Amino acid sequence: EEDEIEYEPEEFIVGEKSYSITTVAYLPIHVLMKNQGQGVEISGQKLWCGSLCIIQYLINYPTIVANSLVIELGAGTGLLGMFCKDLGAFKVVLTDERCIRHMTADSNRNRIETSVAFLNWFKPLEAIENMMEALNDGSRLILVAGDVIYKHALLDPFFNTVKLLLSTYKSTANKSNNDSNSPILLLCHVPRAGVTHEDVINMAHSKGLSIKEVSESDWKTNINAAKSTNTVDCLSYCPMEDLNKAMLYKVMH
Repeated sequence: EEDEIEYEPEEFIVGEKSYSITTVAYLPIHVLMKNQGQGVEISGQKLWCGSLCIIQYLINYPTIVANSLVIELGAGTGLLGMFCKDLGAFKVVLTDERCIRHMTADSNRNRIETSVAFLNWFKPLEAIENMMEALNDGSRLILVAGDVIYKHALLDPFFNTVKLLLSTYKSTANKSNNDSNSPILLLCHVPRAGVTHEDVINMAHSKGLSIKEVSESDWKTNINAAKSTNTVDCLSYCPMEDLNKAMLYKVMH
């Protein structure tokens, strides 16, 4: 039935560059119904508002990811991670439980060097240990995740994974008293299926993580628009309803 789902590359202009990203073009209704009955999701093959909000924040403040190790959680299309690489990230790892083949193909098609890795938030330990052993070179770690907590069942495993990544890297990377060098998660949440912002904040706190909201003025407007007539407002791809509900957070251990 995977063969019955039709995928096609779709062009998205982010900043001043066009990216070709694999999205779902056609999904037969009987496949959709069967997938829903079995809990199978294909949400990854869509560019979600949360990723676009983080991208806009990074367009405004591109030095945040410069020379850093960036790991995208629930990457789906992988566009957010690929954009981080174009902004100057030292290394980018796109992680997901699905979409591995498409992210690999899209990275190659866009001529962007990324690593693609399987990561199951419900069983993350072995994958993270292998990842940290291979990647922990002292570069600043930045996790990015956009619109990934779309049901309650994902809250606990997601923040367990985040805590494990931040604490594992923090314990072995070059230590610094400067918060600007500390591992961090950039998380944009759009409430879906009853998962509220309060739920996200409370779960982060329950894991011993600090979580702070980023001012909307830092990411809901393109502060560099006046400097270039070629810059496209990537938030124009977001449904207004989603954009109005979205919040961007910085999470630290």
